[in-house]
Amino acid sequence: MENIRPKIALLVIYNHRYDENISRIERIYSCRFTYLYHVMPFYDGDKSNVLSVYESSYQYQSYVAQAYQQIKRSEAKCVYSHFFVVADDMIINPNITEDNLFEYTGIGVDECYIISVRDISKEKYPMSQFHTISSFNVKIGGGTRFQHMMKP
Repeated sequence: MENIRPKIALLVIYNHRYDENISRIERIYSCRFTYLYHVMPFYDGDKSNVLSVYESSYQYQSYVAQAYQQIKRSEAKCVYSHFFVVADDMIINPNITEDNLFEYTGIGVDECYIISVRDISKEKYPMSQFHTISSFNVKIGGGTRFQHMMKP
């Protein structure tokens, strides 16, 4: 049986636009992950591995969906076997690399780490800010500060 090496893309999710952290994150992870993307709200710079997303900073599920569509359309036409998604304000254990991710975490190559998906609005004690998190209005402040980027 042939052992095919997984092609893992590291997606670093930013909840706010912190352009200055791009180079810091790359210094930390580029030697451990060949394919590194920054998923950043309202990014308008020129780095090809920074994927601009347009959504409230409370709703990361849209970030991943938007980033995935951009990766599919990219010039590189890279097809990844896996996506490793982390936040920009956390640090992955320095021992973890794209070569040992599955061994280190105990997750099988044909598995994922999503334990469950559920509608939190139906929980007995839903999150106190559920309404704020589940709504997105460009005229109301909060979350991602993007109002100055909108055309009048």
